Amino acid sequence: MEHHCGFTEKNLAQALLNGGFASVAIRRQRRFLQLAALATVRALPDSDVQNLLTQYIGEMFAEGKP
Repeated sequence: MEHHCGFTEKNLAQALLNGGFASVAIRRQRRFLQLAALATVRALPDSDVQNLLTQYIGEMFAEGKP
Protein backbone atom coordinates (compact mmCIF):
# COMPACT_ATOMS: atom_id res chain seq x y z
CA MET A 1 0.00 0.00 0.00
CA GLU A 2 2.92 2.32 0.62
CA HIS A 3 3.90 1.81 -3.01
CA HIS A 4 0.41 2.75 -4.21
CA CYS A 5 -0.35 -0.71 -5.59
CA GLY A 6 -4.04 -0.19 -4.91
CA PHE A 7 -4.72 -3.33 -2.90
CA THR A 8 -7.06 -3.21 0.05
CA GLU A 9 -7.77 -6.15 2.32
CA LYS A 10 -11.01 -6.80 0.46
CA ASN A 11 -9.75 -6.59 -3.12
CA LEU A 12 -6.56 -8.57 -2.38
CA ALA A 13 -8.64 -11.37 -0.88
CA GLN A 14 -11.00 -11.29 -3.87
CA ALA A 15 -8.10 -11.36 -6.35
CA LEU A 16 -6.65 -14.43 -4.64
CA LEU A 17 -10.03 -16.20 -4.60
CA ASN A 18 -10.56 -15.30 -8.28
CA GLY A 19 -7.09 -16.72 -8.98
CA GLY A 20 -8.13 -20.15 -7.77
CA PHE A 21 -7.16 -20.15 -4.10
CA ALA A 22 -9.72 -21.75 -1.81
CA SER A 23 -8.79 -20.16 1.52
CA VAL A 24 -7.43 -16.68 2.14
CA ALA A 25 -6.39 -14.79 5.27
CA ILE A 26 -5.34 -11.15 5.22
CA ARG A 27 -3.57 -9.14 7.88
CA ARG A 28 -3.08 -5.39 7.84
CA GLN A 29 -0.68 -3.43 10.00
CA ARG A 30 -1.71 0.21 9.72
CA ARG A 31 1.23 1.81 11.47
CA PHE A 32 3.72 0.78 8.78
CA LEU A 33 1.22 0.39 5.93
CA GLN A 34 1.80 -3.37 5.64
CA LEU A 35 -0.65 -5.74 4.03
CA ALA A 36 0.06 -9.47 3.93
CA ALA A 37 -1.90 -12.49 2.76
CA LEU A 38 -1.75 -16.23 3.07
CA ALA A 39 -3.69 -18.29 0.54
CA THR A 40 -4.10 -22.04 0.17
CA VAL A 41 -5.18 -24.11 -2.79
CA ARG A 42 -6.97 -26.61 -0.57
CA ALA A 43 -9.87 -25.29 1.50
CA LEU A 44 -9.05 -25.09 5.20
CA PRO A 45 -11.12 -23.94 8.17
CA ASP A 46 -10.75 -20.20 8.80
CA SER A 47 -9.10 -20.84 12.15
CA ASP A 48 -6.40 -22.98 10.50
CA VAL A 49 -5.67 -20.34 7.86
CA GLN A 50 -5.47 -17.63 10.53
CA ASN A 51 -3.10 -19.80 12.59
CA LEU A 52 -0.86 -20.34 9.55
CA LEU A 53 -0.86 -16.61 8.85
CA THR A 54 0.18 -15.88 12.42
CA GLN A 55 2.83 -18.60 12.31
CA TYR A 56 4.46 -17.44 9.08
CA ILE A 57 4.04 -13.69 9.05
CA GLY A 58 2.90 -12.76 12.53
CA GLU A 59 6.38 -11.59 13.51
CA MET A 60 6.31 -8.98 10.74
CA PHE A 61 3.31 -7.40 12.36
CA ALA A 62 4.59 -7.20 15.92
CA GLU A 63 4.36 -3.66 17.26
CA GLY A 64 7.51 -1.66 16.66
CA LYS A 65 8.81 -3.70 13.70
CA PRO A 66 9.27 -1.92 10.36
